[in-house]
Formats: sequence, C-alpha cells, structure tokens
Amino acid sequence: MHASDLLRWAVGVPLALLGVWIVLLNFRIAYVYLARREHHSWVPLVGGFVALVGMGICPLPRVQKMAWVPLAVDVGYCVSILALGLLMTCLTKRGGQDDG
Repeated sequence: MHASDLLRWAVGVPLALLGVWIVLLNFRIAYVYLARREHHSWVPLVGGFVALVGMGICPLPRVQKMAWVPLAVDVGYCVSILALGLLMTCLTKRGGQDDG
C-alpha cells in the first residue's frame, strides 16, 4: 500500500464517520422536534458534505461512487430542497401577477 493511500484512508474514514454522526444527530433533532415540539439547534447539510468528502477521499472506487448518498439522506438537505421549492413557487406566483 502506498503512502498516499494510507493518507487517504487516515483522512477519509474519520471524515466519513464524523459526517455520518452529524447526519444521525440531525435525524435525532428532527425526531425530537416532531415528537415533543422541542426546538434544538442543528447544522443542515454539514454532515452530508463532510461524509461526502470523506467518502470521496477514500481509495475504494465503490465507496467513491456512493459518496452522494449521505448528502441525499441528510435531513438538512431534504429541508433545504423543500424550502427552495417553496421559495421558487412563491417567487414565480408573485412574478406572474399583474401590477396593474
């Protein structure tokens, strides 16, 4: 095994694990909010991006091909996409109205 592969393993695995941990914390925070209506601070998209980078650095080609999965699974990504869709809907409805 080459030194560059060892470095990629040494950086990629901790980043991927940290990202997955943050994704799981985001799911827990979303669950607590839905179940108990308690609001907690969370960091959307951070866990997905950290895991994406960690998996992208990994020397295994199969893992690199699946690097997009944590981003798609992250609750923050889902919420951001829904918010962006709602914003776009509001902007297109406002833009389509006559000013007259």
